Amino acid sequence: MEIPPFIRMLSQPDQLDDMVNMIEAFRAMAPMLGQDLEGLPGKKETKAFSDFGKAMKSDVVIVGDQEDGGPQITGKLNKDYVRDAIEGEVFILGKVAKRLKHGETHSLLAIPGASLMSRKQRREAARQEQSDDTTLVGPALTLDILAIYR
Repeated sequence: MEIPPFIRMLSQPDQLDDMVNMIEAFRAMAPMLGQDLEGLPGKKETKAFSDFGKAMKSDVVIVGDQEDGGPQITGKLNKDYVRDAIEGEVFILGKVAKRLKHGETHSLLAIPGASLMSRKQRREAARQEQSDDTTLVGPALTLDILAIYR
């Protein structure tokens, strides 16, 4: 099991904001230290990144493979109850919430405004084949996770 890196970043908006603040602090100090600002994002880019992080707060989502070559599994966790990094081999106790057939996709991000789409629109979006770090492609299972044991 693991938390995908992009999901980990979006599920920790306070750390993302701290990183943007550090970039802004370095921008002010760089000329005093004789450092070149080339390659450093501009104020406009850092503000956009900070605003995006505030708007795209995501749940903590884990993704993993089953031992016997079965479908991938994914589920959301309440970050208030996550005590350690979720990596490596674990035993998950949960209920299957949804089964994805071969080729079906499931977004790992909670996109603001998605609940405003009609059910038909959400299903059409799920059928569109995508392949990036924020999309799970079937065969897969989404779980309502009750507990994770090491």
